[in-house]
Amino acid sequence: MKILVIQQKMIGDVLASTIICQNLKRIYPTANIHYVVNSNTLAVLENNPYIDKAIPFLKEYQSNKKVLLNFLWSIKKQKYDIVIDAYGKLESNLISFFSKAEIKISQYKWYTSWIYTETVKEDLGFGPSFPLAYKNRNNLLQSLNKNHVALISRPTLHLSESERLLAQNLKKDLLSKLYSTLIMVTILGSDQLKTYPAKYMASILDEICMATKNASLLLNFMPEEKNKVLKVYNLCNEHTKTRINLGYSASSLRDLIVILSVCDAVIGNEGGVINMAKALNISTFAIFSPWIRKDAWHIDFEDREIAVHLKDYFPQYYANKTEKELKKYVQKKYADFIPTLFLEKLKKFLKTNGL
Repeated sequence: MKILVIQQKMIGDVLASTIICQNLKRIYPTANIHYVVNSNTLAVLENNPYIDKAIPFLKEYQSNKKVLLNFLWSIKKQKYDIVIDAYGKLESNLISFFSKAEIKISQYKWYTSWIYTETVKEDLGFGPSFPLAYKNRNNLLQSLNKNHVALISRPTLHLSESERLLAQNLKKDLLSKLYSTLIMVTILGSDQLKTYPAKYMASILDEICMATKNASLLLNFMPEEKNKVLKVYNLCNEHTKTRINLGYSASSLRDLIVILSVCDAVIGNEGGVINMAKALNISTFAIFSPWIRKDAWHIDFEDREIAVHLKDYFPQYYANKTEKELKKYVQKKYADFIPTLFLEKLKKFLKTNGL
């Protein structure tokens, strides 16, 4: 049996949908699982034993119809038995349609339901045991799981032995004799609408350094983002600056995963890095953007995975507000999301996790 899973978009989404691949292997142990993802997210799939082939969806496919058509024909030639479309947008609709698979499953949308043999309505309710993003992905497998196999609901990143050794050596290089723990701080979100204000983030860094004695801080950024990170760094007090290691920046996504694996905690903007840290079983403290649903991507877990959201403190802001409205005024809402609202929660997280 040959199965295709489709999940384009960002790192967090691609990582989340690896649970579909893993659960398909549980349901069909001998199945050949292929996974279509955006090419810039391939690194999170390396060494994953539940994915037999990762298929990159290139940017060129969005701008060149001829190249896209050639890609779609290549999908058809694979003769997939089952297609699970976890993305549900135009490109994945086309991939699903061209696949001609006997079984095609996706979330219900009235205007694309004709493409699929089965559609599943999105669950918008609160999931008490795991986030909705994972619950809704597993729901796509309900009709296939006839033997009621237990499904996993947390994705995992997989490192090779050589990467584990490299990570340990990197940690030794990053920690001076003064420090014994390493905290990564996600200073920047994936865009401005998901980035906690610089002056507030600097205040968070100062508080971390006051609350910990043996932690060295590593700021996550790509080389081209250094000026944005320096803006936050320069707002920190002098003591905090001595605790921040600016000498390291990830040259690739896989490089970031390797160093993440030996961090003692990750704190900062919710997004791909936080989700990767969770998949590596690293303690996380996430600050959600005011317009993102926290319960879609997070449930507090054993004091090791904690998150804060403006709605936790000002639920009245969200009464009868659409996502579009929240997104429009996100910077104004961020201004109200002052660090003092959750500093005690952050200090408890640091203490509980031995930082």
